[in-house]
Amino acid sequence: MAGIKEVASLAGVSIATVSRVMNNKGPLSEQTKETVHRAMAELNYQPNDLARALGKKKQSKIIALLSLPLQHPFYSELITYIEEYLYEKGYKLLLITSFMDIVKEENCINLIQSHMIDGLIIGGHPVCEDTFLNTTIPIVTVEAILPNNIPYVISNNYQGGLIATKHLLAKGCKNLIHICGDMQSHHEADKRAVAFEDTCKAAGVNYSIYGTTVQMLKKLDYSQIVNRLLFEHPEVDGIFASSDIIAAEVIRMAASIGYKVPEQLKVIGFDGVKMSRLMNPPLTTVAQDIKMLAGETVTKLLDAIENKKVLLETMIPVTLIERQST
Repeated sequence: MAGIKEVASLAGVSIATVSRVMNNKGPLSEQTKETVHRAMAELNYQPNDLARALGKKKQSKIIALLSLPLQHPFYSELITYIEEYLYEKGYKLLLITSFMDIVKEENCINLIQSHMIDGLIIGGHPVCEDTFLNTTIPIVTVEAILPNNIPYVISNNYQGGLIATKHLLAKGCKNLIHICGDMQSHHEADKRAVAFEDTCKAAGVNYSIYGTTVQMLKKLDYSQIVNRLLFEHPEVDGIFASSDIIAAEVIRMAASIGYKVPEQLKVIGFDGVKMSRLMNPPLTTVAQDIKMLAGETVTKLLDAIENKKVLLETMIPVTLIERQST
């Protein structure tokens, strides 16, 4: 088991500095404090001082965020806004990009049990879901719904699916394809696919749905599935991708085999990340209000920490941003 010496070595500071951070004594920069706390979390170091702090009900002013990979533009933008809002309220963010990594999730659980954090934000569905649900620490989820009445903040995914599909139909598309997430995961974002199917059936047009995999999300590589659907459905004239990054892959691969976007193939994404306007052509997308998602998540969690009444659900509307890809 790691000790204070290992924490000091990993943080690149002296043992005395680690001790001062733990006891909150002496002049210390915020960067030093954060570095030491991160080292303690990484080594799962649980000093007795923390137990004594629990007895005093002392807040750490640290919020942990269990999130999907930073390389995904939606999550990187969301995390940036969350950190900004927490900083304004005097809190620090401890980021744990677990992505279904049991070891990292267990480290996060240890942080909860050692009372090193005041609250937890979960973005996604953790592997150790039951363990998190059985903790007493305030928890809020964003773009995910967990059992046990855990408060959550989500976008209106069904509305987004309707907007995207109706937009393609209004542009004259008759053969539609939706690329969604892993259909075995049963996530809130699946409602985009439900709305797509409902709308296509009502319109009487041909449609297909292709599900991606967790590994594709992890690697951010959707080339294989895009290549397959273009081969299997050469007649496709409209594609609704469940993220802007999937839509970017569609545009890239379609152009490589001779499709003209938007003349022959219209493409719409989902998320509204900043990079969507930089694509060629600029991407039409259903935009989530990422800043509002972050703000509502932070507000809900801090209210829970202060024992204020918190609504179970906060749903944020989405909007269409029309550009040259449709």
